[in-house]
Amino acid sequence: MSWQEKINLSNDDKIVCSRMKTKGHLGQTEITPFSILNDNEEVIGHGEYTEHTNVRGLSTSHVLEYILNGQKSCERW
Repeated sequence: MSWQEKINLSNDDKIVCSRMKTKGHLGQTEITPFSILNDNEEVIGHGEYTEHTNVRGLSTSHVLEYILNGQKSCERW
């Protein structure tokens, strides 16, 4: 399941990603900001998806934070 599928969208809503940023001396943290648009192309939400790869052990953690219709959600896995 991709991170986009974790967001509970209506049928006509869509996610538009902005330019991804990287952090860390090896670029081990990738941050993808995004907006959530309705069928009229109006912004109804926004958020950020972060993927961090631990350099030691090569484990990966994910954080999805977003606001949709005024409700804030955060999920980590």
